[in-house]
Amino acid sequence: MNLYDSVNTVLKRLDDYPAVAGEQVWTRAEIELYLHDGYNAFCRQTKCLLDFFYPENRPRAGNYVAWWERGYFDSGMVAVGLLGFTGGYWEQDYAEASSTGPANSTQPWEAEYLETVFPVSLHPVPEDNVSVDRATHDWRELDPEFTRWLEQNDRSFQTTAGTPSRFSMDRDGMSRLRVVPAGDGQATTVTVSGTFGLLRSAGATDGFGTWAPIGSWGALKEIPEHFPMGGPYGIPRRLYSDVNNTRAEYFRLGKDLDEYAFELPDRFVKYVEFFAQAKALERDGPGQDAGLAQHFMGRFGDGVRRMVLRLSENKRSRQSAIGSAGKRPTKPGLARLPYRYGHATRRGY
Repeated sequence: MNLYDSVNTVLKRLDDYPAVAGEQVWTRAEIELYLHDGYNAFCRQTKCLLDFFYPENRPRAGNYVAWWERGYFDSGMVAVGLLGFTGGYWEQDYAEASSTGPANSTQPWEAEYLETVFPVSLHPVPEDNVSVDRATHDWRELDPEFTRWLEQNDRSFQTTAGTPSRFSMDRDGMSRLRVVPAGDGQATTVTVSGTFGLLRSAGATDGFGTWAPIGSWGALKEIPEHFPMGGPYGIPRRLYSDVNNTRAEYFRLGKDLDEYAFELPDRFVKYVEFFAQAKALERDGPGQDAGLAQHFMGRFGDGVRRMVLRLSENKRSRQSAIGSAGKRPTKPGLARLPYRYGHATRRGY
C-alpha cells in the first residue's frame, strides 16, 4: 500500500472522490497530511517498527554539521555522522548545546592514522526515534541509569574511558544517548576492499563468515546475521560488528510516505485511513460530522489495541526448530479456585 492509493480510498469513503464529486470538500493535500499524522500516531502508540543503530565504540567521524545537509549529498556519498567540534572536550564549552563530538576525522578509515583518540560518550539518536528499548555492548545488555546516579559515582563520567556498562537519556536532550563509560574506541570493524561503490560479493570483505551468496551477479540484498537497519528497502552499504561495540535497539516511525510505501501489513493500513477520515470529518467547515469522526477514531483505537495484542502474543510465543524438544506440555487449568483464595493470610517475619 502506498500514499496515493490510501488517499483515493479515503476520498471514496468520504464520497468526495474526483470521479464522483471532484474533491469539493477535501483536497488530496489535506488527506495526505492526515495520513502522515495517522501513520506517525499508529507507530508511536503501538511501537511496531523495531530497528537498530550503532553508537560505535570507534573514534568519532563526521562529515556534516546538521541533519538537513544530508539531503544535498551527491549520489554515492555516504553520510557518516554529525561533526560538532573537533579539537577535544575543551571545545564543548564553546559549542552549541546540541553539538556532538569531539570528532577529529571525516571517514571511519582515518581512525588508524590518528595520534589522539577521544572516547566519545554522547551519541545522536536517529530522528525517527520513538523510544529506545535497550542497548548492548559486546553482546551484554547495558543498564539504563539516571544521570544523577552517574554524577554521584563518577564526577567525570562524561569523559571516562572503559568498558560501557550503562546508558542514560534523561539530561542530554531527547535526541541524545550517553554511554558510560565512553568505551576505548577499539570496536571490531568489518574490512571492505575498495573505497566506493556497493557490496557485491563476500570476497570483498573480511568478517562475513563462510556463507556464499545466492546467485552470481547483481548487488547484495540481504546478509545473514546482519539486521536490515533503516527499513526493508535498499541494499547493504556498511556493515557493523557487535564485538566490543555498542548497539541500541529502538522503536521508530515509518519512512516518509512521499517516498516509501507503508511498512505496516495491509490489514493494518486501514486503521491509518480511519484516522484520516476522523480528522477530515471533525474539522470545522463543510462535511463536518463530529459523531462520525468519533466513530472512526474509535476504530483507529481498535487497530492500535489489535496491533499491541498481536505484538504481545508474538513475544510470548516460543519458537523451536523442527525436530527439537519444543514446548513442554502444561497442566490443564484449575477446575476450581486455589485454597483460601481471596482470604487474608497472616505472614510471620
